[in-house]
Amino acid sequence: MGTKMSELNRNCQFRGTWDVRTPACRQAGGMSYGKRALIILCLLLSAGMVAGCAGIKESLKQVAGISTQEIEAARPTAVVKTLEYEYDECFKKTEEALKSLGSYIYRRDQPKGMLALYVSDLDTTPVGIFFKIVDSTHTQLEIASPSSYTQESMAAKISLALEESKSDLRP
Repeated sequence: MGTKMSELNRNCQFRGTWDVRTPACRQAGGMSYGKRALIILCLLLSAGMVAGCAGIKESLKQVAGISTQEIEAARPTAVVKTLEYEYDECFKKTEEALKSLGSYIYRRDQPKGMLALYVSDLDTTPVGIFFKIVDSTHTQLEIASPSSYTQESMAAKISLALEESKSDLRP
């Protein structure tokens, strides 16, 4: 009986990448590679459904460095400016001003009225600019950042760049 058991154990060993077990091994209670993979897949899908897709998606965005959660959390303390620009023109001019300032825009969502950016390639402090239509000729900007210093300085720079752009258009 001892030799038969050791022979069964030898045949049931995991060999390399693929499980080459014999039918006798599977009858003895071993689990095939396919069954293990299926069980792991089911467990991962179950965990994903319990956690919710939004949590997983936001976690992946944070790992990639493109999450807007931090700037959305800073929005209640944002610097608010109302400018004499139509919404689409304001969005475009703000984007041009940010590029001229050397900012790195990592998320652009015009329908939702949001630009998410880093101050520069070297300074990765996140800043969010949220756009809101006031009327047909005015747009409100909310400049938010977890850093109050960055928030104030970006608000001043953007405001100055947009005012200069406005004065360039006047005769």
